Amino acid sequence: MTGVEPSNQAAFRERMASQKITIYTKKRLNKVTEKGAVIEDWGGSRQEIAADTIVLASGFIPMTSMAEQLEKAGMEVYAVGDCVSPREIYDAMHEGYWTARKI
Repeated sequence: MTGVEPSNQAAFRERMASQKITIYTKKRLNKVTEKGAVIEDWGGSRQEIAADTIVLASGFIPMTSMAEQLEKAGMEVYAVGDCVSPREIYDAMHEGYWTARKI
């Protein structure tokens, strides 16, 4: 949440905690499974996490290759936030909200 005012950061963190959203940093998505995902740290240590939804946030350049691979595998994919174009968190939240309403 770089670039977000501290008071807004606190509100976002509180809201995410109330929704039981877990944030993993410095991890790499290794595999999506039927139960969730397998993530890997920089040392190569893997961990399987249970999840029904996975959101990736990784840098400032949109990487569409994973979305394309998931679509080819028959999965329903929606691009929002920095996956479309790096911007402010408000944009990502707004797009995420409206996309979730469509789903």
